[in-house]
Amino acid sequence: MHRQNFNAVAGAVSALISSGNTDGIKAFFPIFDDYDPMPVSDYGDGTGISVVKLHDMLLPEGTDTLIAKVKELEADKKTVGIIFDINGPGGSATFVPQAAAAIRACSKPTATVVRGMMASGHFWIGTAADRTFVESPACYVGSVGAFCTFADWKGYLKSQGINIYEIYPESADLKNKPFRDLMESGDDTAIKDALARLHRMFAEEVAAQIGVAYDAELPIFRGQDFAGDEAVAAGYIDQQGGIDEAARWIVATAAAEEARKMYK
Repeated sequence: MHRQNFNAVAGAVSALISSGNTDGIKAFFPIFDDYDPMPVSDYGDGTGISVVKLHDMLLPEGTDTLIAKVKELEADKKTVGIIFDINGPGGSATFVPQAAAAIRACSKPTATVVRGMMASGHFWIGTAADRTFVESPACYVGSVGAFCTFADWKGYLKSQGINIYEIYPESADLKNKPFRDLMESGDDTAIKDALARLHRMFAEEVAAQIGVAYDAELPIFRGQDFAGDEAVAAGYIDQQGGIDEAARWIVATAAAEEARKMYK
């Protein structure tokens, strides 16, 4: 998840928790309601192009829904191709590799359109499409990295007269060890190692998706963000364009594939 977005979310939610405003928390996270995190719409009647909107923070439930929808649209005979309308900061990494794999495996033409931001996990998912478009030079993409945040509430809870005890049997001495090391001695080595493994997988998959040789020293693989025009110039995004341009590309690609099948 993009750091600025995380800080904004954490600040807002912390205030709601402190005030006991459960209704506010539910309003802030519509996933608690009857909410579709990945709505699908038609580009236009009769086109057979479906538009999947990814405009929210990535949460496991939503990303898992995306996988199901990609497979459902691929199986739908009326669907010619899929456009992913993206404006998102990333979020949880859970199911993101699987979602990118589902998009790469889709037999129908897929295109991503960056409408604002396509950062972190959204970049992983979005660059899995066959063609990528960025709507404006003012858009931002990238943030290929990984981080996690922990809040130590023990001091606050103790000040409120609440003591927390965690008890483990000797036979489970390694359970939660990375987190216990962090909380008890400030040792974050194991957590950093886990994040480094995730980051390496993230970077290598993105490198293959955008057609750039993986180099750990390149800024794109170290978490840097790029403006839309910078990303196009560097080859990280295919071209500038919006939903209409993506739809025309899908129609042309689908027609070319049908012609190839007919005359092979």
